[in-house]
Amino acid sequence: MKKIALLATMAAGVLFTACEGGSNNANLKTGVDTLTYELGIAASPGEFLVSYLQRMGCDSTDVAEYIKGFKDGMKTDESKTAYNLGLQHGMQTKSQMLANVAKQVFGEESTEKLNDKLFLQGFLDMVDGKVTMTLDSVPMTQQLAQQEVNQRIQKITEEREAVEYAAVLEAGQEFLAAKAQEEGVVALEGGVLCKELQAGKPNGKKPTLDDKIKVAYKGTLIDGTEFDSSSSVEFPLAQMIEGWKIAIPEMTEGSKWELYIPQELAYGKRGSMPTIKPYSALVFEVELIEVVKPAAKK
Repeated sequence: MKKIALLATMAAGVLFTACEGGSNNANLKTGVDTLTYELGIAASPGEFLVSYLQRMGCDSTDVAEYIKGFKDGMKTDESKTAYNLGLQHGMQTKSQMLANVAKQVFGEESTEKLNDKLFLQGFLDMVDGKVTMTLDSVPMTQQLAQQEVNQRIQKITEEREAVEYAAVLEAGQEFLAAKAQEEGVVALEGGVLCKELQAGKPNGKKPTLDDKIKVAYKGTLIDGTEFDSSSSVEFPLAQMIEGWKIAIPEMTEGSKWELYIPQELAYGKRGSMPTIKPYSALVFEVELIEVVKPAAKK
């Protein structure tokens, strides 16, 4: 409140005082005029406007269009408020939502885009109540459309990635097939393979899915690229990937195993980008330090 009062006092004191100092090309009659003009200077991108527009995907010839849009946005006429909201919404929709969906559908590196005209037609038909599309004879509502969009994006993405990452899937399968033939490698449920590197304690406990476990581990891709590790960390076993939930209950405290996990029991179709691509088989070196029993339920 003190800052606001001080500013008001300063403004009143110079209200009828002409701008002092150097020349300018604005008609500044009062101190408030000067303040407002200087505020515009302070807020302006100035000579950096061109580089800003270029970063946003425009070029130097779009400066006039930017200025026009900025002027429209500064208008206080209520009839322009809705226009400005629509302008902002439309720009955000194209640069963010449509761009993000296009990346999901076509892939991160693709330059393909969605059809803006069809999007706009669907948008306007919904506003005007002219949507005639049905799904299994059910009229298409906004909620139903959202569900369909999610399902279609997931299906298209999975189909594209199945082709895009076919070599990753094949390499993982060949790796596991070769590992299964190595001495000391044992097959567990679901195709998980394991190899004992260090025996456990004679009286060491085995965990259940209800337990929390303390482990030291290192996770790598089949080419040896490390994506995660820890010298000591606790996890609820039930929250781990399926391959861990199969293998870890077979270990005893103090044991160290190397696990070879098929993609469908790791991160599967989703992967864990950027390091773990979809359909990646994984390798883990895991030492079970301790089985941490859960707190007793009340």
